[in-house]
Amino acid sequence: MLRRTEGIVVKSFPYGDADLIVSFFTLDFGMLKVFAKSPRKIKSRFGSSLEPFSRDTVSFLGKEHASLPRLTQADIVYSFQGLREDFGTFVRATELLEITAGLIPEMEPHRELYAMLLDTMRQFENGGIQSGKGQTGRVQPNAVAPNAGYSNRVHVNGAQANGGANGVQSRWKLFYKVKLLSIAGFSPRLDGCLKCGKKGSVFHVNEGAIICPGCSADHSAVNAMPSNKNYILLSQGAINLYEHITRWRWNKLGRIVPPQQLVDELDALMNEHIRFRTEREIRTRAFMEKCPPATTRVPGL
Repeated sequence: MLRRTEGIVVKSFPYGDADLIVSFFTLDFGMLKVFAKSPRKIKSRFGSSLEPFSRDTVSFLGKEHASLPRLTQADIVYSFQGLREDFGTFVRATELLEITAGLIPEMEPHRELYAMLLDTMRQFENGGIQSGKGQTGRVQPNAVAPNAGYSNRVHVNGAQANGGANGVQSRWKLFYKVKLLSIAGFSPRLDGCLKCGKKGSVFHVNEGAIICPGCSADHSAVNAMPSNKNYILLSQGAINLYEHITRWRWNKLGRIVPPQQLVDELDALMNEHIRFRTEREIRTRAFMEKCPPATTRVPGL
């Protein structure tokens, strides 16, 4: 059966002398792994369509539940070449693809998340904050009115975010992680203690939630923070930022402009939560930690 869809190239790895196994995040099938015949040859018909980040229209052939259908055609809709031209941008975009592949099962469509990923990649490339426009095309999230009680731009704790493309990219990376976890069903609970509902500030990684001191059974471990990675102390500003992101619709998140310190704090928590839920390290971040210091000085990573 020949099927068609559009998708973003997540990753690929060699198979034999000239073949590839390619993973796409697609509009109609979610994560999709296909076999591509001879794309590594000079005169391959696939050209550069299988480069990471490329948004393609793809055709693949195989039985309905085939584990590895054969890719028959891939045509570039938009290459996202700009994501490959800056090291910091490349690393952030790669991290998004990695965590998407780790949290979303194969052959399970998530059209809204697909639109969010496209929009985030466009934000990375343009360095702007105008959500829901441009290259997302026909799969844009639906426009909705802003939540009542908020101004046109929210400055969490009354502070502006760091300027420039790095600040824009790091907060959109955080926005995407929060929404991805929600769609995948792995959202951390920060609105109160998991056991009694009271306010708290200590996030228990193995519980995926805040637990207040009265309900915590391991006071000595909590007191060992920050050396104990199983417990993360959160500021009220980071908790408030998380509540804003979860409550607001995607196409209005550009109005939230938090200080970089809160973005980094909440992003670090999301990374530990994702690591625990997927039972693996985020390899992009592990790579950055091994890079020479001069290479790793990229704000928002």
